[in-house]
Amino acid sequence: MYTLHYSNHAKRALKNLDHQVGKRIYQILESIKENPRAHIEEMKRPKGAEILYKYRIGEYRVIMSLYDNELVVLVIDIGPRRIIYKKYGGKG
Repeated sequence: MYTLHYSNHAKRALKNLDHQVGKRIYQILESIKENPRAHIEEMKRPKGAEILYKYRIGEYRVIMSLYDNELVVLVIDIGPRRIIYKKYGGKG
C-alpha cells in the first residue's frame, strides 16, 4: 500500500477549500492508496520534464507524483480544473 504525502502547497489548497469539498477530496485520496495507478492519468509534459499525474474529482484536479520504489504518492497541488491546467498545462 502506498503512503500519501502532501506538499505544503497542497495542504494549504486543501485547507482553503470549502469544508465539505475538502473532506470529500481527502477521503477519495485516502481510498486510492491501495492502487493509485488504477485511478490516475499521466499528464502531457515537455520532453525531459518530471512525470506528473492528474486525478479528476468532479471539477477539481489533484496533481501528484508517484515514487514506486518507495511506495509514496506525493500530492503536489489541488484546485479547480481551469486554474490547475493553467499552472501545469493540459486541457482546461
